[in-house]
Amino acid sequence: MLKKLTNLEEVIELVKDDPVRPNIDPQWRITPPREVYTIDGIAGLCVAFTNSIPISEMDLVGRLHTGNIAVFYTVWSKEKGAGRKILLDLQQKYKDNNNVKRFITLSPKTEMAMKFHLSNGAIEVKVNETSQNFEYKM
Repeated sequence: MLKKLTNLEEVIELVKDDPVRPNIDPQWRITPPREVYTIDGIAGLCVAFTNSIPISEMDLVGRLHTGNIAVFYTVWSKEKGAGRKILLDLQQKYKDNNNVKRFITLSPKTEMAMKFHLSNGAIEVKVNETSQNFEYKM
């Protein structure tokens, strides 16, 4: 079951397994306008709400964001299929929220990230120096 984490200790425990962006501070991840979700501790997904599409991790964490673009900046799982499930469950949750207008990723520039997002229905919108952005349709 999809669960939003607000307790710092729970976030610290979850994100210690984040292979994508382990260096991002756990407190930053849950300070609005950002959220952290899990499915039973076997999958994690972090989202930031922005007004533009970030092109790098520094762009994401280095400036103040607020807006109606949900940026999924890290997703990981310990079980096959759990990453896909958390991503799709969170998309469904936000589809019911009229404030969210777009679902964008800030993904590492890797073959694995590209295959994951394309196989789950996203389209590539931008290739940056160290990252790539995919968009999931509402």
